[in-house]
Amino acid sequence: MITAPLIVFLAMLSLILQKYLKLPSSIWLMSLGFLLMLFFPELSLFEVNQEQFSKTLLAFLPILLMADVMEIHISEFKKHAISIFLLAVVAVIMSVLLGMAISDWVFDGHNMGTGEIIFTYIACFATDPVAVVAIFSMFVLPSALKTLVEGESLINDGTAVTIAVYLALPLMVGDVLTVSGFSITAFAVILGSLLVGAIFAFLGFFLLMVKENPIWQLGSWLLVGLVSFGVAENFYLFINFIFHSHSHFHLSGIVAVISSIFIVKILLGKADDLLHKNISIQEKRIQNSTDLTSPERKNVMISVLEKNIIERANSENIKQNIQFLALMANTVLFIYLGELLLVNYDLMIKYSDVIIKMVLATLIIRGFLMGVIAFISNKSEKLVNIPFHWWVVLTFVGFQGGLSIVLSSLVPETTLNYDVIKAVILGNIVLSTFINAIVLIIYINIKKDLFIKEAEADLNNH
Repeated sequence: MITAPLIVFLAMLSLILQKYLKLPSSIWLMSLGFLLMLFFPELSLFEVNQEQFSKTLLAFLPILLMADVMEIHISEFKKHAISIFLLAVVAVIMSVLLGMAISDWVFDGHNMGTGEIIFTYIACFATDPVAVVAIFSMFVLPSALKTLVEGESLINDGTAVTIAVYLALPLMVGDVLTVSGFSITAFAVILGSLLVGAIFAFLGFFLLMVKENPIWQLGSWLLVGLVSFGVAENFYLFINFIFHSHSHFHLSGIVAVISSIFIVKILLGKADDLLHKNISIQEKRIQNSTDLTSPERKNVMISVLEKNIIERANSENIKQNIQFLALMANTVLFIYLGELLLVNYDLMIKYSDVIIKMVLATLIIRGFLMGVIAFISNKSEKLVNIPFHWWVVLTFVGFQGGLSIVLSSLVPETTLNYDVIKAVILGNIVLSTFINAIVLIIYINIKKDLFIKEAEADLNNH
């Protein structure tokens, strides 16, 4: 079985390869996972029961999402919230509808059901925030573009999971759903998940205010993300306990953890603003004080400044610790992906025509919708202007990763076209990761000077 030292070694190796060979760590992790399982099959992760392992994979998501949310600047996110909504919610829904329109061409001869088609498209439209952050960390980019892409990648996951779990999966197992029924369920799920996230966000904020110890602070952050995710995913336990029923209704853990970390960041931002105001007041009092000698004033000022610096250092250390945990979780996911690729290699060859069509379809649909949103944004004074070189980036950041891997593990084995769905999702992850990432890196390098100029303009404006 995979051991903790091996996971750490592979994670560090992927970062070294990313630094010196200029390709994102996700590509190296996927390749290393494949080679690892090829030459050392005794390390197989499949020794675990498939259903149990699916739940284990799902449990990695909150750490990955927490790390991604903590990268986002709240002020920038609020500034571009409408644009992000268009990119991450409206575009995903429209992508599925456009995908359905050409499904006869993509799945020609495979007699796919509606639920199967929707699920496959959703898994192939779910973008990977970890891979996006990995690539963006290699370049200097304008903050607005980074916020759009990172925000879209995050919120896209919540939209994708809601459609996959509450629409596609029920249709796949034969449940009868109506548009109104799904809409009501989706609204209830999102609202309930946001409420759960808010409750644990306030609890987490209270805990963060109790002690300034870094370990306590890290534990509080993890508690917010993991518990909000767990409560949302296991919400049916509370329903059954209270009403003595046998419900299986659950909320979206992804929406809950994203909202909880966002709210905590907002609350901490408000507290930070208050702290700065108090520091300014103290500075003025010290400067105007006649009771303090000049050295005493200096000592008080230094102590106030030191406290502010320590708090910021602790916050940065906590973010880095969560990012390290996310790197470990992502490493396990991609090792698992490497094994999936090895085990399903023959299936992927068998359905290679469908895989290639799906990659082309998702890329063209995404490019078209990003273009439509760019056109709308450029006509509106309330939305951020999206020039052509931003449109290229928005189009090619649509590669898959962690969530798509998890979704591939949720496909019921009794599904009629189980092999097709599995092969297409895995093939799409591989091709989109390699093709999109390489194109994106080449293009950003070509336009590097322009992106740097825009980033410098952002700094000057701030």
